[in-house]
Amino acid sequence: ILIIGQRINVDHKPQDPGELTEVPGGRWEDAVHMMARRGDEFQENAQDYFIVSKSLWQKLRKKMPDFVIGGVAFDNWFVSKCIDSGFFVVDATPTITAVHLNHDAHRKASRDHPKSQYNTRLAIKNGGWSHGHVTHTDWFTLYHPWDGGIHVWKRRSKLLLP
Repeated sequence: ILIIGQRINVDHKPQDPGELTEVPGGRWEDAVHMMARRGDEFQENAQDYFIVSKSLWQKLRKKMPDFVIGGVAFDNWFVSKCIDSGFFVVDATPTITAVHLNHDAHRKASRDHPKSQYNTRLAIKNGGWSHGHVTHTDWFTLYHPWDGGIHVWKRRSKLLLP
């Protein structure tokens, strides 16, 4: 199994370092959700977290090109390879809140970095990433409207409610 998701970008210029942690009740979860409400979901071709089962990692690790983690194309290639290989890949963006604090005006500067150019060439050489977006997954998570639990839903089917 592979669980992936997008981040929420939050513009933040900390005038007070405590601003990020000082929330009513003092719970870090509340601070994360407070920041997320101020941000915007990043693009669907950028995965920002991966939860990988041990069995999946053992099957793919020897087939992994020598990507530079943090450069572009690694995430797209990995997700595409898992989907194309028939692994169970789930988009958890709706239920896992991942916040990225934008620290300067160059949010997409990493794509011009040599590590990203290297990764792009390597990904193309190793089959590309035709299914490398979160929206290419067949499955996604949602909070169930009645019990509040996290449920996995098939992406391309109708949700029928009684």
